[in-house]
Amino acid sequence: MRLVDQQNRQGPLHNSIGAAGRNPAEADEHRVLAAYQSLYAQHGAAPVSLGLRPTSQAVRFRAVLENFRDSPPESLIDLGCGFGDLLPFLREGGWAGTYLGLDMMPEFIEVAHERHERDPSAFFMAGHVLTQELPAKGFDWCVALGLCNHQREAGAMAFIEALIARSVALARRTVLVDFLSTTSDRRRDDLFFTDPSAVAALALRHSRRVVVDHSYMPFEFMLKIRVDDYVVPNEPFFSEPL
Repeated sequence: MRLVDQQNRQGPLHNSIGAAGRNPAEADEHRVLAAYQSLYAQHGAAPVSLGLRPTSQAVRFRAVLENFRDSPPESLIDLGCGFGDLLPFLREGGWAGTYLGLDMMPEFIEVAHERHERDPSAFFMAGHVLTQELPAKGFDWCVALGLCNHQREAGAMAFIEALIARSVALARRTVLVDFLSTTSDRRRDDLFFTDPSAVAALALRHSRRVVVDHSYMPFEFMLKIRVDDYVVPNEPFFSEPL
C-alpha cells in the first residue's frame, strides 16, 4: 500500500462567498473538521473518533459486504474512509480488489496508511470528498458511509444532493451511501436525520435502479444506486443484475 499525498484543491465550497464575506458551506466543513480533530485528540485512533460505535460499525460493514455477493467490484473508492476500517472487513470477506480511501482528516489518513501499509492494492489520500480531483468513472463502486449525519448551516440536503451526484460521477457501476433515518426514535440535535423517500427521489434523478435498504438497523438506512441502468432492447428488464 502507498500513501497518496495530494494538496486539497479549491472547488465549489470556496466559490459561493456571500455578501458578508462568509461562506456557510465552507464554515460547515471547518466545523465538521474541528469536531473530528477534537474527538481524535481525546480518543486517538478509535471508532469513537469517527463518531461511531464499534458494534454498529460492524453491522454497517456487513450491509456493505452483502451487496458484493453477486458481482463484487474490481475497484472501490471509500469517501470519508476514516482509518480505512472498511478495508480489512472486506478483505476478510474475500474481496481482493483495488481500494482507494479518501478523507478530509490528514491524521486519519496517516493512521490508515500505517495500518494497511502491507496491502499492495490499498491506497489512501487526504482531500475533500466533493472537491478532490479524481478520475471521472474511475472506480467500479463508490461507497460513502457516515458523511450525511451532520447538521449543516448551508443545508444538509444540499450536501447530500452534491454527494450523491459526486458519487455517481466517480462510479462506473454502483454507489452505496448510508444515512440516519427520520424513522428513528433516537435523536440528537447535532445530527441530521434523512427522509428515505427524499433520498430515493434524489437518486432517481441519476438512475432508474435504486434500492433503499432499511432492514439492517432500526435508525439508519443505505441507498444503493446502480449507475448503469441499461435496458435489454425490446424487453422489460435491465441488462445487468443489480
